Amino acid sequence: MEMFPSTYIHVGGDECDKTHWHSCALCQHEMQKQHLHTAEELQAHFTTQVSHFLAQHGRRLVGWDEILEGGLDDGATVMSWRGIDGGIEAARRGLDAIMTPQDYAYFDRSYTPTDRLGRFGTLSLRKLYQWEPLPDHMDANTKHHVLGGQGNVWTEGMTSEDDVEYLSVPRMCALSEVLWSPAETREWSSFSHRLYKFQPRLSALHVNFYHDPEVNSLGIKHVDLEVSECIFRTNVF
Repeated sequence: MEMFPSTYIHVGGDECDKTHWHSCALCQHEMQKQHLHTAEELQAHFTTQVSHFLAQHGRRLVGWDEILEGGLDDGATVMSWRGIDGGIEAARRGLDAIMTPQDYAYFDRSYTPTDRLGRFGTLSLRKLYQWEPLPDHMDANTKHHVLGGQGNVWTEGMTSEDDVEYLSVPRMCALSEVLWSPAETREWSSFSHRLYKFQPRLSALHVNFYHDPEVNSLGIKHVDLEVSECIFRTNVF
């Protein structure tokens, strides 16, 4: 807390291998003492203790959606990465949530199956733009618990800043509009046209961004229209 003055402190909590806990005397003693029956409940017990500790110092705990397993006390904020179900469940329990599902918000994925960078599947720009963080089937009375969303850039599969830029831009442009604009105002054609006009700015800033074929095809169509207009005017006059 001395190092990081922010309100939120992220404690992780994901991908926790609990195998050893079943044979750990200290873990088993604590489970008996707290009347806990599963390793998931033990993790939730520990996470709740940390959450209370942070709250006493005016901070808030954030963790990945695994912290919901085994129960979780009020006060924590859940980052839903294994889809959005964790965020929906957190909101249902009265907890704040941040939507960051791996299928839509993980920028270390390839744009296409033949892309030179990325791992763990693909995430096209169109698919990201068409993602809806607040689905219709979510209870309207709990949607206020969804604080927003987050794009993640995991750099284990990247070897340079250029790689990070390539996989992040223009995805961050698409995600920003998804999170800042109501669903009824978002339209792929409008976004792709505006992104096409925005790309020269990225180039001027020397950003190593991904050139989406669908977006770049707008430039070809624009040239075709200009040629067609010239032919039409020549024929008329």
